[in-house]
Amino acid sequence: SNKCHLIGLFLQEPIRSTELHQTIAEIHAQGGLVLVPHPFREKDGLLGPRGVGMEELRMADAFEIHNAKGRGADNLHASSMLTAMDRACFGGSDAHYEADVGLCVNEIQRCGSAEETVQAMLQRKTAFRLLARVQNDSSMERRYAPAYYAIKHVVALPRFMLPLAKQAYRQYWNLRHGRCQHRLQEIGTHS
Repeated sequence: SNKCHLIGLFLQEPIRSTELHQTIAEIHAQGGLVLVPHPFREKDGLLGPRGVGMEELRMADAFEIHNAKGRGADNLHASSMLTAMDRACFGGSDAHYEADVGLCVNEIQRCGSAEETVQAMLQRKTAFRLLARVQNDSSMERRYAPAYYAIKHVVALPRFMLPLAKQAYRQYWNLRHGRCQHRLQEIGTHS
């Protein structure tokens, strides 16, 4: 309801609620995991200006400490604060296009099914490493289609053209960045 993001993993049914506590309860009732992506992002982070307090997220299973699309300062803040609080953590590519997959990797020692392995990682019962593209604290949030954002308040595409424009940009982005090898460094580990 506040336009902030929340991830539910391993769900069997659609989530019906739009209120935070009810959504978390629905995810857990299905045996799913509640993950908080880019917690400090200004526009849609649950610990950002539009979000809620940490107390309201006490039932979350894990927090993202590195978002490949996020600002370096937000990632640094999340990593230092959430690691100090001893909260389960993960990293994410926030991949909107194929070329973005692998900008951040959770390398987990397998211990059963995918669901069991992710649960073991978040409970620190198996070894894992977080690997991500090098970022510094002054790295800015990456925006897709920056030319579109620069002119969207002046020139509006007709609604029927939006899907075509999005598909064209996707093709452009994947062609331009799809052949790049992501240079990753270790940003976190648990043995």
